[in-house]
Amino acid sequence: MRNKWIIALASAGLLAPGVVAGNLFATTAPSTANADQAAINAVGGGRVTHVSNDTYQGHAVYDIHVLHAGTVYDVKVAQSTGAVLQKKLSSESAPNNGASSPATPTPATANASVSASQGGQLAINAVGGGSVIHVSADHAQGIAVWDVHVLNQGKVWDVKISQANGSVVRKFLSPEHHSKSRDGGKSQDSKDRQDAQDHTQGSTPVTTAGIVYGVKLQTVPSAYQTYVNQALQQENGSLKWIKLIRMQDGNTQANIKIRRDQGGTLKVKDLFGRSGLLIEEKVNH
Repeated sequence: MRNKWIIALASAGLLAPGVVAGNLFATTAPSTANADQAAINAVGGGRVTHVSNDTYQGHAVYDIHVLHAGTVYDVKVAQSTGAVLQKKLSSESAPNNGASSPATPTPATANASVSASQGGQLAINAVGGGSVIHVSADHAQGIAVWDVHVLNQGKVWDVKISQANGSVVRKFLSPEHHSKSRDGGKSQDSKDRQDAQDHTQGSTPVTTAGIVYGVKLQTVPSAYQTYVNQALQQENGSLKWIKLIRMQDGNTQANIKIRRDQGGTLKVKDLFGRSGLLIEEKVNH
């Protein structure tokens, strides 16, 4: 019965070349990187432009889009076995008359140096572990990024990874985890205005529970040391100063100025809730 099923799948074109029968019954779940490679092999080459979780014929699968020779393919890879269950022309490039038509890659992925699967792993590293549940091409702060959703310890993180160099552009708890946005529904314009006010906000020093707010500090308060160390490690730099700002909603914003080892500076803005939990990280290059 097993062999008949395998033969039927092969005859129907549902098994990619190079996928052996034993793969269908493997007990070790493939990584997203292996699934990406299986999808690329199935269409004969190319690169991944999209990865997300899906179901197909009752199986949990990775829905992977592969751009190859100007055409986008939609490939379903079983999450439990790594077998290719389906491959077809994606709706992004599906023909209207039965003939293949070239697909135009989106600007976000045309010059990507970091693949979707690499972006997923970098996002996992950025939040300290977990698993990728969504990857798609996007833009943030004027640059092409991978928009990666990572589930870690019951929380969904939205992480923006630069497609050019793999740096973490922004990370925050996703609206999938919170019933409402942490920024109170502010528009991007109002967020940008808030950014511009960072240097003037909290200009009057205030000391609470031994922590000084509103001034640039060269010594990091112990409660924030772990987060600062993580930012320094991620951005390959050393601390220039940190400025803590007490927000009106009771949250605390930590502006961390970093000297990068390769030259230049950048600012990491960590937002902490009243309980001390990190709820958003934003990098201003």
